[in-house]
Amino acid sequence: MQSLKDSMKEFMDSKEAGEEECEDCGNVYKLFTTPHGDMGACKPCEDKKFHDSLNLPTAEEYRNQKELGFILKFERITNDLSTATVNNYKPDPKFGSQEKARKAAIEFITEYTGSESLVYSGVPGIGKSHLSYAINKAIRNKGYKTLFIKSTDLLDAIKQTYNYQSDVSDEMIYKMIDGLDLLVLDDIGGEYVKGSDSGHETWASDVLYKVIDMRLGKPLICTTNYAESELIEKYGNNGPRIISRMMENAKGIRVEGEDQRRERF
Repeated sequence: MQSLKDSMKEFMDSKEAGEEECEDCGNVYKLFTTPHGDMGACKPCEDKKFHDSLNLPTAEEYRNQKELGFILKFERITNDLSTATVNNYKPDPKFGSQEKARKAAIEFITEYTGSESLVYSGVPGIGKSHLSYAINKAIRNKGYKTLFIKSTDLLDAIKQTYNYQSDVSDEMIYKMIDGLDLLVLDDIGGEYVKGSDSGHETWASDVLYKVIDMRLGKPLICTTNYAESELIEKYGNNGPRIISRMMENAKGIRVEGEDQRRERF
């Protein structure tokens, strides 16, 4: 086997033998005389081949991966929802509104245009979150940026940004929400809202209003156990404005039925 020293000497003694044009990019590179004949290589093309062999993400892919990673930091999915799909949602035949809710989910997925919204309301345990998360997954699988988040988790995430040690600001969260292709706000009304005697807005209702307001003209799915009048009462002065924006360009479905979780108890 030839030693490294001899190989280096052989390389240093090589003489130029002319030039050649790269068949791939048209770049002209030098040829050198070697014991194996005249040889040379196009450096830009060889560099590209080496880079491609590393299978590194492009700059755009890296940005998208980083953005998706930030979004998923706020998505907390329970075990019963993790496998949810539209196909494994089983509507109770005694309640036609459940089949209506399923068909609305299918329509939202198959005819997604990036502008429609959807509101599911009804008692707990009838599959509102199931269908909403199934839509969230299906739209994400199409390559869109989506987030499924409970209203309580959203408020907690924003509240945590007020800690001086937090590396995430509330503006970063608002910017992320504004840029989503689809936001799913689950269990609206489940959060604690501290009312005031004068009916002034509270912090929680202010945050929800800001989030829902910035989604105007963009896809938003909301689920709630409350009726419209109950949400208006719960959110005080912000109530009518929150409801108005929730229902903007949205299909509202009141889902009826019996709590399936209690039946499994």
